Amino acid sequence: MDKGLLTGLLRCLWLLAMTAIFVGVSQATPVAAHLNGFSAGRIMDDAVMSDKSSMSEAQIQSFLKSKNHCNDRDYAKYLRNTAAGYSYNWKDGRFVCMADEVFNGESAAKIIWQAAQDYSINPQVLIVLLEKEQSLITDTWPNSRQYQIATGFGCPDTAPCDAQYYGLKNQVRRAAALFRDVLNGGWSNYPAYSTVYVRYSPDASCGGSNVFIENRATSALYRYTPYQPNAAALAAGTGSAKCGAYGNRNFYHFFTEWFGSTHAKMFECDAVAKDVVCVWRARNAENKTEFLSPDVAAVKDKISGGGWAYGGLAFYAYSKPRDNAVPVYALLLNGSRYFYTTGELEKKNVLATLPSQDLGVAFYVLDSTYRSNSGYPVYRQVLNDVHLYYMSGAERNELMNSTGYVSEGIGWYAPSGRAETRPVANGRVNVYRLFNGTRHFYTAGLAERDNAIRAGWKSEGVAFTTTAGTGTPVYRLFRNNVHIYVLSVAERDKLVSGGWRYEGVAWNVDDATTQVFEFHNGNSYFYTASVAEAFSIANRGWTYTGKRFGTSQEDRLAVYRFYSTQQNQHFYTVSVPEALAIVNRGWVYEGIGFYANKGTVGRPVYRFYLHNNHFYTANEAEKATLMGRGERYEGVAWYVGGTRGDTPVYRLVVGHQHFYTANVAERDVVIKNGGKYEGIAW
Repeated sequence: MDKGLLTGLLRCLWLLAMTAIFVGVSQATPVAAHLNGFSAGRIMDDAVMSDKSSMSEAQIQSFLKSKNHCNDRDYAKYLRNTAAGYSYNWKDGRFVCMADEVFNGESAAKIIWQAAQDYSINPQVLIVLLEKEQSLITDTWPNSRQYQIATGFGCPDTAPCDAQYYGLKNQVRRAAALFRDVLNGGWSNYPAYSTVYVRYSPDASCGGSNVFIENRATSALYRYTPYQPNAAALAAGTGSAKCGAYGNRNFYHFFTEWFGSTHAKMFECDAVAKDVVCVWRARNAENKTEFLSPDVAAVKDKISGGGWAYGGLAFYAYSKPRDNAVPVYALLLNGSRYFYTTGELEKKNVLATLPSQDLGVAFYVLDSTYRSNSGYPVYRQVLNDVHLYYMSGAERNELMNSTGYVSEGIGWYAPSGRAETRPVANGRVNVYRLFNGTRHFYTAGLAERDNAIRAGWKSEGVAFTTTAGTGTPVYRLFRNNVHIYVLSVAERDKLVSGGWRYEGVAWNVDDATTQVFEFHNGNSYFYTASVAEAFSIANRGWTYTGKRFGTSQEDRLAVYRFYSTQQNQHFYTVSVPEALAIVNRGWVYEGIGFYANKGTVGRPVYRFYLHNNHFYTANEAEKATLMGRGERYEGVAWYVGGTRGDTPVYRLVVGHQHFYTANVAERDVVIKNGGKYEGIAW
């Protein structure tokens, strides 16, 4: 890894030496002001290092080009360096820099962005790492060796670089994975929330100092580069100093110069959902206990008293009692350790058996019966009677694997802070719908939904609910920024062969999953479980492609009513495809007129087409008369009757058209306005 050597070494000396140790060479003028805020114990905050959405792939590419126009056209230099045995890429009369290079079909921007997404690491961190290790952001004539050890991964101070880690993509992904491992609670020789001795230089005689490592991001940077700059190195800007080590100094310098502060704004709550607040974390350096509270003043009081470090956002919670929520009780054990539980019985047992103080209700969380994908599980771990609470399953696993903490299962479920989230009973899951201004996206993943909201998508609530267990899988595919969801394996495979990327099972459906309709318009697909919305979107030119999955959950069959101003008549149907077809011809949906029986239970209602109007009757004699006159018979429309308390449907004549309604008030208004009442139709 980075040896902490001097960034300002002359490039020509580096070329002559060609050692296995590589360092970043900044083209920028040293700006000491960028180092004013450097803190050895808090080089970068966890939230900043984890911000994978800070830049899109396109923004990364634009940044790389802005920092390096790749305009070095010194062909003589190219010939000299090539002759000396160094491999360079020369194209169109100039050196090719990293921004314009292609690595096995991928751009550097793509490699950086993909690693950032896969490991939830800020792409800006990876960009800065490439600069401080090998100057690859600003270098106008990088060589193959720089790409081999681009981030310095696998290059220890005491041995040559390990060839198994060579290659730009390998290096970037390895570095991102290491940072993520430490952020998740993995091993570090400079563990977070502890005081450790950090040297000023690889030369032990240069000394060092004790440093309290305030967070995991700083711990990760020291695991990568195990030295801190001394006062002289900080005063030198990006220059040299006696006993200086420059890796973490230069990382901080490049980041603040290019992207701003390495520190997240403390106590800046981004919760926007109703009644949802941020629960902040403070950690005790001595006994490792955690203090959790939505009260900013209380947390500030902890960290200002010494011995406590700001731990950032722990999770979200409700600020007050509400449906589907339960309280989390806080207790102080032996005057030194904090303990949190939703169990009243557990609270009573602790108070009865341990010297403890009841601190009351700290906040409110989801009732455990409303979990599924309505909220995030918060895991509880314990070691030596000290409890920790983590929303990340990865953090929980790392604690168990590397530190000896024992899992006590899920303590509770925390709500989302990104959008109002309807709780769903255990055994079911919500399928969420989002919109980015041009297209819709559907997911059963709460974290995926919230990440999409952070990236600018608008939450449109729950599209429908389905099973959380086994069922018939619905497959998700992606192409050209468009998603499609299919139930058929054959259709999935056909789409894959046509260039769609298969993204796995989106969710499962069962008999309790409501019917969902699919529409297509250009390159976009739209799904809805709302019949009214289906009619509305069909009226805007979307093409109905069929009921994709699910079944109607109504006990009765809805009879949909439409009106045409051109023909001045009403139309009734239980068929969604037929309804969508007439909506496309300009008919206006007026809602559900009344209900019929499911299946073939009861008496049939017959449909005729006469005098440019549809006519409905359940009267067998009337049907026979119309058939005898040769009127156009269109079959059974639906079935009615057979249930005590059936609502009557009234028949009226308005002009030359028949009108049907189950609404008594509407019937009376029509009669008052001259309509002829013909009694109960069925």
